[in-house]
Amino acid sequence: MRVVVAADCLPQPWANGGGTTRDLALEAQPRGASDGPAFDWRLSLADIDRDGAFSRLPGVDRVFAPVEGSVALRFAPSGLADLHEADGPPLAFDGEASPEARLPSSGRCRALNLMLARGRRAGSMRRVTLADGAALDADWSRGVSDAGAAVHACWLQRGRLAAGDRVLEAGMLLVLDPEDAAPRALGEALLLDVAIGPPGAAALSAQACAALAATTTGADRAAHLTPNPTPRTPS
Repeated sequence: MRVVVAADCLPQPWANGGGTTRDLALEAQPRGASDGPAFDWRLSLADIDRDGAFSRLPGVDRVFAPVEGSVALRFAPSGLADLHEADGPPLAFDGEASPEARLPSSGRCRALNLMLARGRRAGSMRRVTLADGAALDADWSRGVSDAGAAVHACWLQRGRLAAGDRVLEAGMLLVLDPEDAAPRALGEALLLDVAIGPPGAAALSAQACAALAATTTGADRAAHLTPNPTPRTPS
């Protein structure tokens, strides 16, 4: 397993200068490849402190999930701005969409971003609450593994997790190896669970996870990206 502390990651400006982001984990594009983004997948933590457009990212599929505060995103051509909050479901959209962000009068938003090179990677993200002593849902992670997902990670938004001999606090990312036991909550914990795999396998994973998510309620809600997803506006 690997643990990444967000506070130890240096903030960098967005491609369009409209905010800052901290890279938590990524897989670079294979050497010699020239098409598409420079990464196969990327997990980052973005800080939005003013209104403005997201960077346009051609060839990238995205999942966006606030972890602090809230933000309204407006997608063209609908012009509708829907509010996304730190306890709501993740939002999947195309990197070409470049929505306009509008912050509430109270201030700022911090969000976890999953970015996937279209055609090379696909993935799933869900927000889930774990009760004291509960482990990450074995059915969800097993469905991901059976479908061939290459990466399983979770971002701890609130509370604490026990993972092997480590105790994770809020603001940490845990990247799990296949042989690692599922982390358990120490007290109630809120986290974002992420799976990344090759397009074919992750497409199957997304379908399996969507079926599981349909049977759950509360904070256990998911967003899934299959190869070449249909662009959509937030709902």
